[in-house]
Amino acid sequence: AERKPVSTTKPHQALAQTVVDLLTPATGGATYDWKTLTALPIGITWNEGGPKPTDLSFKSDPNPVSQSGDVSFSGRKFSVLASGTPAAVKTLYFDEGGLHPKGEHLLGVVYEKGIAVKLVRCGPVYTESTNNWYSLTSAKTRPAMILQSIRYDGNQVQDSYTLRLDGTLPARDPRDRNPGTAGC
Repeated sequence: AERKPVSTTKPHQALAQTVVDLLTPATGGATYDWKTLTALPIGITWNEGGPKPTDLSFKSDPNPVSQSGDVSFSGRKFSVLASGTPAAVKTLYFDEGGLHPKGEHLLGVVYEKGIAVKLVRCGPVYTESTNNWYSLTSAKTRPAMILQSIRYDGNQVQDSYTLRLDGTLPARDPRDRNPGTAGC
């Protein structure tokens, strides 16, 4: 029997499109309210009940409320967590549930979609992962920041992304590096 592909779009391309779709328009408010976020047609299945008070200190996230969900991109599953204030969404986390072959370039696809991508901070040097912050800018969207965290396991990797819609960076870790220094 003939098997049909799950999708003709590669998982990293679908995730890149979701990141671009989440960027707030330049003409609107700085971030989304919760109702607007959960109504966006981006494929995320949000848990019911809206944002709830949450302690996100384990993520160094000071936001007092969050809402979780999940999404699948061409068969690859990600858990999603949005955090913010009761009035506005500030940050979205995408954490992959498994491993996949290395070699994808999500930020290259974001760039191809008209968003300027610039390295702004490298995380601490680790042998098994990278954690780098990039700015995302365009004339049509408000500036945002994205953390790309990639954990390496041989020829397999696991991705996670933190999208800060308000365009801010978190407090600096003393081990962080600036672009152009110490291998960043």
